[in-house]
Amino acid sequence: MNIRHTLIISLLFGLALQLQAQTRPYATLGFGWPEGMVIGMKVPTGSCTVGLAVGGLHGLKTLSTDLAYHFGGKAKEASLRPWYVRMPVIFNRYIDDDFKNPENALRSGLRFGYAFFATHQIGIQLEAGVGYVLFDEQKEELFKNNSSGFEPHLNATVFLRL
Repeated sequence: MNIRHTLIISLLFGLALQLQAQTRPYATLGFGWPEGMVIGMKVPTGSCTVGLAVGGLHGLKTLSTDLAYHFGGKAKEASLRPWYVRMPVIFNRYIDDDFKNPENALRSGLRFGYAFFATHQIGIQLEAGVGYVLFDEQKEELFKNNSSGFEPHLNATVFLRL
């Protein structure tokens, strides 16, 4: 992790502390496709949450933002309903081993998920859906025969209410 990543993460948690007086945000740690491993924050606004996350994997850097609408049922331990639909916008940067010729991609999608609240402060979200590649300078080997632009999206996230 370099100084830019450390600065971005510090700014995210600084923002969380500022917002805590107004709402109680969630710190998140997630893993999935196409984000990779990300750390971020979600801020509840009524029945919706707005999120921002950064991260990636070896050779992949990610910045994502999302809007989720929570519906269906009522979790006993939390103020958010457990079922949700989420629309992320994901920016990926692919970097080869010698840090030359970075290539970018922009994706969006529609995901459905369920949040399991272990307590009123901690839980796990599981989600799946379909995504669309808006543009991609690198054609991933995994989807190189896919001319439609659609791809699967999967994610698992652990969250902690601050």
